[in-house]
Amino acid sequence: MQSLIDASNLCFSYSREGKNIDILHDLNFSVKQGDFIAIVGHNGSGKSTLAKLLNAIFVPTSGTIIVDGVCVEDGQTVFEVRKKIGMVFQNPDNQLVATLVDEDVAFALENLCVPTSEIGKTIDDTLKMVGMYESKKSVVSKLSGGQKQRVAIAGILAMKPKCIVFDESTSMLDPIGRKEVLDIMKKLNCENKATVINITHYMEEVVLADRVIVLKDGRFLKEGTPRDIFSDKEVLNKANLSVPQVTDFFNLLCDQCNIDDKTVLDVDECVDALSDLLGG
Repeated sequence: MQSLIDASNLCFSYSREGKNIDILHDLNFSVKQGDFIAIVGHNGSGKSTLAKLLNAIFVPTSGTIIVDGVCVEDGQTVFEVRKKIGMVFQNPDNQLVATLVDEDVAFALENLCVPTSEIGKTIDDTLKMVGMYESKKSVVSKLSGGQKQRVAIAGILAMKPKCIVFDESTSMLDPIGRKEVLDIMKKLNCENKATVINITHYMEEVVLADRVIVLKDGRFLKEGTPRDIFSDKEVLNKANLSVPQVTDFFNLLCDQCNIDDKTVLDVDECVDALSDLLGG
């Protein structure tokens, strides 16, 4: 299958007080249509900078990013790239522009010159996808954080991008809001076959991904499945990352009981592993 995103020798730096500050160094990776990718790393690892490069908010200092056959270049291809890669930011208030929910979703469609006859149906369809159809005439400012983030996602979905990048999109939400957004990510990927890239510092979210890319100080450290990453203590230590609480619990139990480690990723796997240890 042809790659949707290809990054080759990707570097990014900026100037401050006459000095070049290097943020990303020679990153190479690819994303195929339908992938669910998690990108993790400690603060300052370059995760959000990478997100902005994928969406052409930034352009590479050197190296290339090809998005569905379009090269991310300064000024020339920005519009094409942003039609293909949608972004959901950390703070939904920075992304919502209208007073009412349906007006906010319509904003993107109007900018894309979608015929008026199609806008109403698209609004209804996307709001149903994110569970906000019943609130389409609600005032945006009165919504909860999770609801606002779902409206922001609906606005992106209305543009029919091939990939959606979630840049720390759950970090400002309470547990209920986080679950709402994560459920949408899973639904988009599993049911709609959308490509999802989740940039996060919550290790519990990483478990949902097919592949994980670990960054440290702007450099590629490792790529693998969640189980590969969470079982590699050397990489976790280098990247200063933890594991999900349930994984940590089971690891501690194995250490205390002198049992060979078995990496569990969620509560169900932990229950099954404990059942095996206790003979059912």
